[in-house]
Amino acid sequence: MPTFKYKVRDKFGKAVSGVITGESKEAVAKHLESMRYAPISIAETKESAPAKFLGFLNKVSLSEVNLFSRQLVTLQRAGVPLLLSLDSLKKQTRNVYFKSVIQQMVADIESGNSLSAALSRYPRVFNELYISMVRAGEAAGTMDDMLDRLAGLGEEELLMRSRVKSATRYPLIVVMTLAVALSVILGFVIPRFAALFEGFKIPLPLPTRILLSLSAGLRQYWPVLIMAITGTVFGFFKLINTKEGRLWWDNFKLRVIIFGDLILMVTMSRFSRVTAILLKSGLPILQILDLVKRTTGNVIVERALDQIKTSVADGKGLSEPMRISALFPPMVVQMVAIERYFCRCGTWCSLLRGKMRRRGFSAVEFIVTCAILFVFIGTASFYFTTALKVFRESALKNQLADIRLSLKLYHMFQDKYPADIRGLLTEEFNLMPYSNAVLKKKYVDSATTDKEGYPLDPFGNRFVYRPDIGEVCSGTKIYEKW
Repeated sequence: MPTFKYKVRDKFGKAVSGVITGESKEAVAKHLESMRYAPISIAETKESAPAKFLGFLNKVSLSEVNLFSRQLVTLQRAGVPLLLSLDSLKKQTRNVYFKSVIQQMVADIESGNSLSAALSRYPRVFNELYISMVRAGEAAGTMDDMLDRLAGLGEEELLMRSRVKSATRYPLIVVMTLAVALSVILGFVIPRFAALFEGFKIPLPLPTRILLSLSAGLRQYWPVLIMAITGTVFGFFKLINTKEGRLWWDNFKLRVIIFGDLILMVTMSRFSRVTAILLKSGLPILQILDLVKRTTGNVIVERALDQIKTSVADGKGLSEPMRISALFPPMVVQMVAIERYFCRCGTWCSLLRGKMRRRGFSAVEFIVTCAILFVFIGTASFYFTTALKVFRESALKNQLADIRLSLKLYHMFQDKYPADIRGLLTEEFNLMPYSNAVLKKKYVDSATTDKEGYPLDPFGNRFVYRPDIGEVCSGTKIYEKW
């Protein structure tokens, strides 16, 4: 989202300035008016490429902001003045950029600005929800409670992220390793197999031919492939930075099998957690919905919350637009409809929060199982395509040796060769010819045959048989001379 620099006046006529992110000037003005500010000027700030690069490097992590909040609330409850508390936190912070931010906040407060106004100058460090809750705490005189809730909210968000990352880290590493290994195999290993396969001089199975074609294409067109991948990635990020592209991407993420459910569960869990905190803070429901929709990170969910906000503003309640959006479980929608008459608004948030967390963790475990299964199938497929030809070749040589031995036995007992190779499968000989016992056995016990009873080689072709010399060769390709 673009960043805007604004100047407003509060209800006492005092001038307040700051920086805020929003979709457009109109959206920012509407948001400031909802917070009972009178906008004076709103201007979009354009950053140069070096500034964007420095902004990328100068980051403050969520864990650092949580630690800042937790330490600040501890100092405030201990009775330490705000300026002295911020100065102490500045000395403890290791992040150089965050240290400069706290130092500038101290300067702003010393010049007469409030803590929320000082925080609003750094929207990349403190999001809009953080600033709004601090502002509400300043107005109600419950700053320490607000900071404590913000710290708890941030810690729970970190816990959710860590659980999702820890559950998906192993499958991600395995899939990336498999992709790298497959690239190396296609580029360097398969060409050596190709030279070996050419020496067999017989048709290759379809999976092996596909693998060899992929290897040849990768070795011949790898510069084009790299440029295509780079262009696709660049175009994708360019697309999702547009309004229509962002709408398409967010809708696609929610519709993807398995992953869509996980994204929706994490988003709704965050929504219910933030809503519960804001309800306890005493903020109006319309302002809560306006703040919460900016924390979802999904345009589809934001639009659903906008419809809910419009319904509430018109006095129609929450339950009907929640049901129409199809994002909320039916149990939660029913509870919202019931609680409307009992003036309780927090129970459904707790229910939705717990339900989405449990379903989210179950989805993560299912994704891990699917990833492991995918790796197993990929490895087995590669082994099958590379080894199938070698196994068939070995089976063919063994089968030829068995048939030739059977022909020699036939010639030894019958003093001639069979007129038809099928005779090896039907005629029998005595294993004990020099005794009174009779033990009959077929020359070829078992073999794969076609409808007419001719034996087939491992490649599915009939053997070529010459009864005049008693020689047999594969019908796929004659390897040896007669």
